[in-house]
Amino acid sequence: MKRKWVRSLGIQFCLVLTLLLGSFSLSHALLTSYELETSQELFSAGRYTEALALLQPLAGEPVLTADDAAGVLLVARIYQIQGNFPVSLRLLEEIPRELRTQRHELLRGELLLENDRALDAIHVLQPLIRQPLAEADQLALYQALSSAAQNIRQPLLALYYLQQQLPVSPNRASVLQQAHRLLQDRMSDSDLDEAAYLWRNSEIGQDALLQLARRAFARQRYAEARSYARQIFATRTSFPYWYEATRLLDVEAPLSGVRRDTVGVMLPLSGRYAAYGDQLKKGLELALTEFNRSHPIKVTLTFEDTAKGEAAAHIVHRLANEKQVVGIIGPLLKANAVPAAERAQTEMVPMLSLAQAQGIPETGDYVFRDSLTPRHQIQSLISFALAHGKTRFSILYPQTTLGVTMTDLFIGEVLMTGGEIVDISSYSNDATDFKQQIYDLIHMTPEMLEALETDDPEAEEYPEPPFDALFIPDYADKLELLAPQLVFYGLKDRTLLGINGWNSRDLGKKAGRFLKDAVFVDAFFAGSSRPEVQRFEDLYRQVYREDPSILAAQAFDSGMLMFEACSDPGLNSREDLRMRLAGIEEFQGVTGTTGFALGGESLKQLYLLQFYSGRVREYQEPEPEPEPLVEEGSLEVPAPSLPNQ
Repeated sequence: MKRKWVRSLGIQFCLVLTLLLGSFSLSHALLTSYELETSQELFSAGRYTEALALLQPLAGEPVLTADDAAGVLLVARIYQIQGNFPVSLRLLEEIPRELRTQRHELLRGELLLENDRALDAIHVLQPLIRQPLAEADQLALYQALSSAAQNIRQPLLALYYLQQQLPVSPNRASVLQQAHRLLQDRMSDSDLDEAAYLWRNSEIGQDALLQLARRAFARQRYAEARSYARQIFATRTSFPYWYEATRLLDVEAPLSGVRRDTVGVMLPLSGRYAAYGDQLKKGLELALTEFNRSHPIKVTLTFEDTAKGEAAAHIVHRLANEKQVVGIIGPLLKANAVPAAERAQTEMVPMLSLAQAQGIPETGDYVFRDSLTPRHQIQSLISFALAHGKTRFSILYPQTTLGVTMTDLFIGEVLMTGGEIVDISSYSNDATDFKQQIYDLIHMTPEMLEALETDDPEAEEYPEPPFDALFIPDYADKLELLAPQLVFYGLKDRTLLGINGWNSRDLGKKAGRFLKDAVFVDAFFAGSSRPEVQRFEDLYRQVYREDPSILAAQAFDSGMLMFEACSDPGLNSREDLRMRLAGIEEFQGVTGTTGFALGGESLKQLYLLQFYSGRVREYQEPEPEPEPLVEEGSLEVPAPSLPNQ
C-alpha cells in the first residue's frame, strides 16, 4: 500500500530555502490576481498549507510588484501564526520600502515586538497613528503599542494606548481589565496620580483613584483612603471595580499593625496529606536558612496546620490580625485554597498560593501563585513543537479529569497559535489494549489492514501518520503499556508530547526504547545542569540526607520569592510587599520560576525532558547531519512537493 500522506508544505518550504540559501529570501514571480485572491480566501478559512502552495512561486527573485508584496504579506502572516517570528520578520524586511503598505508596517511592528525588539516596534508603529486605518487595524495597532510600552517599562504610555483602544474595541471589559492590572501592579504612586488626572471622569481615571485609595488603606492611612474613595463617588462615571471603593468606605481600620519580618505558612501538617506538608515545610525551612544567612534583614516563619478542621478563611484572618504577618505562603489543597485566597484579598494581605486549583490568582491582586499548572505545561509543549516546525497535532487522551482538562487546554492553545488538530482519540482509564485508537490516529483502513495481513511484497507496513506530533496527557504507568503498542501498531517517526507525569525512572527503564522521539516537561529535574538546581540539591541532601522532591523544590522557590520581596529596606506595609512581588523578574527558581505575570500567575521556564539509554535527561537537539560536498555550479534546486489537490 503506497503512502499517501506528505509533510506540511510550510515546513518543507522553509527547510529547502534555508538549506540552499542560508536565509529566507523572496522574489518576484508571475503571481496572478486570481492566485492572490484565492490565497487570501484560503488564508481567511485557515487553510494555510493550501495558501502556501499557491504562493510558492514567490520564492526565488526580488519582489517587484504590489501583488507579489501582498502575497509575501500572506506568507509572513502564516509564519507569524505558526510561531516562526524571525522568518516572518525577514520576509517583510526584504520587501522594498516603496512596496510596503500600512498593513506591511503594522505586521512588521508586531513581529519586531515578538522578536523582543519593543523599542524598534514603537518606532515602526507610531507613524501609523496618523494614517487612516480600518477599525480592526487601529485596534491591532494600539494593542501592539500598549504591549511594547509595557515591555520597555513605560506604564503610563501603555495606559494611554489602552485608553485609545476603548472606542474601537468590541470588548471594552477586556481592555479595562488589562488597564486594571497595569494600574495595580506596574505603576508607582506618582504614575497613579498622573493617570487619575489625565483620565479624570473616565473608567481608567476612576480605577487609578481606586488604586490610590487601596494603597493608602494598606499603608494604614485610612482617612486618605476614604478621601480617594469619596472622589470616586463624586462623579457619575461608573467602572467595573466600583464595589471595591464601596468596601473601603465601610471596612473598619485594623486594630494592629504589621510585622514586616514575619511570614505565615498554611500547610497540611497532620492527617492524610501530612507527607506532602512535610516536604513543603522542609523546602521552606531550607530557603529560610539560606536567605537569613546572607541578608541583614532576617525573616521568620509561623506555621498553621490546615488539617485540623479550622476554616481556611479563619486561619488567614488570625494570621493577618493576631500574628500580624506581612504575607502568607500556602495553602496547598484546593479545598482550602479558594476560601483562603478570597479572605487574603479581603484582608489585603499578600498570599503566595501553592495550589493548582483553577482561578486562584484571579481572586484579586493580593493573590499570587507559584505552582506547576496544566497551562504552563501545554504552553511549553506547543512552543517547543512550533519552534521545531511541527504544526499538525493529534491527541490520544485518557477519559479522566486530568485527560479531559489537558486536552481542552491543548486544543485551545493550538488553535490560538494557528496550528491544526488532525484527530482526537480517547481510551478508558482501565484500558490495556490501544490497537484501535492507534489505527484510527494513523488512518489505518480495513483495506490497508487486509493488505498488510497478506503476503504481498509490495504492500508497505503502515501508512505515514497524518500529523507532526501526538499529545498524550497521561501518567507513566499507562505509558509503560501504551508506548510499545504505539510502535508495534505502526506509529513511528513522530514526536510524542507528554506531561510531567511521564517524568519517571521506571518508565525510562521499561519503555524508554519505545519513546526515543518523546519530549515531555516538568517544573523540576533532579540532576539538571542548571547551577541553581545543583546548589539546591547539594544543600537539601546535606541537611536532610535525602533527595529533594518537586514539592520541596516548589516550596524553596516560593520561600525565596517571598523572602526576597521582604528584604527591601523600604518595605513598610503589605501593599509594599504586594508591589514587590508583582515586580519580580529574572528570578532564577529551581522550578523554572522567573517572576509573575500581570494577574499573579507565575512565569515559568519548564524543563524539556527526553528518554535516552533508559534514563531521563534534559532535552538535547539532535546532531545535524553533515551536508554532502557539492562542486561549485553543480547544485540543482528542487521544487518543494505540493500537497494533493
